[in-house]
Amino acid sequence: MALKDVMHDIEGYDAVLTEIEVARRYGTDYTAQQGKLKRIIDSLHPKALSLKVSEISEATPSAKVFRLVAAGGYLPPFQAGQYINLCVELGGVRTSRPYSIASPPSQSAYYEIAVRAVPDGFVSDYLLKNVAVGDEFVSSGPAGNFYYNPLFHGDDLVFLAGGSGITPFMSMIRETTDRGLPVASTSSTAAARRMTSSTTPSWPSAPHGTRISPIPWSYPSPGRAARGRPVSSMRGS
Repeated sequence: MALKDVMHDIEGYDAVLTEIEVARRYGTDYTAQQGKLKRIIDSLHPKALSLKVSEISEATPSAKVFRLVAAGGYLPPFQAGQYINLCVELGGVRTSRPYSIASPPSQSAYYEIAVRAVPDGFVSDYLLKNVAVGDEFVSSGPAGNFYYNPLFHGDDLVFLAGGSGITPFMSMIRETTDRGLPVASTSSTAAARRMTSSTTPSWPSAPHGTRISPIPWSYPSPGRAARGRPVSSMRGS
C-alpha cells in the first residue's frame, strides 16, 4: 500500500487537508510581513542614532546644555534617568562618552544633555569649546537601568547628586511635573563648585508636596571633610 493511501486512512487527515486548502485560498499571506517585528524593535531600540545640535545654552559658567534633534527620522522613546553614548572623533581618536538625558520622556522632539568642564577633559573640552549649532553626531540609543518608572517605584523619592550628576534627576522630576504624577518628591542636590543654587540649571515648577534643596558644595582641603549646606527650598502649596 502506498504511503499516500495510508495517510488517508488516518482519522481526520482529510479534514486537515481541507482546512489547509481553505487557508491557502482565503487566509492571510504573512510572507510579506517577515521581519516586521524586528523592524519595530529596531525603531524602539536602535543601535545608533544620527543627531544634530539644534540649540546650545549656558547652564553655568562651567557647563552648557546641548539640545539634540534627529538628523533623520525620529528619536526613540526612553525612560527618565537613561543616557546616550555620544561618539566623537578627535585627532584621529574615536571615542564616546555617556551623557544622561536631562529632558523628560514626554518631550519626543529632542534630547537635552548637560556637559560640564572638567580638568584636562578630552571630550568635554571639545564639546564646550568647539561644537556649534548644526553639528552632527552619532550616538547609541537610550540605555541604562538607572531610571524612574512610576508604575513600580514609590511616590516618595529622594535624589542625591553632585555637579552634572543632577541631569538624570532633572529628567525624572520633569516627568513627574509634566505628567502631574501624584508623588511626594524630595530632591537634594549637592552641587559642585560653581554649580550652586544661583547657577544650577532651572528646575521645573514643583508639584504638590515637592521640596527641592540645592546645596553648594566646597571641595575640601587635604585631610578635611567636604562641607555643604542647604541654602533654599521650595515646597508645593
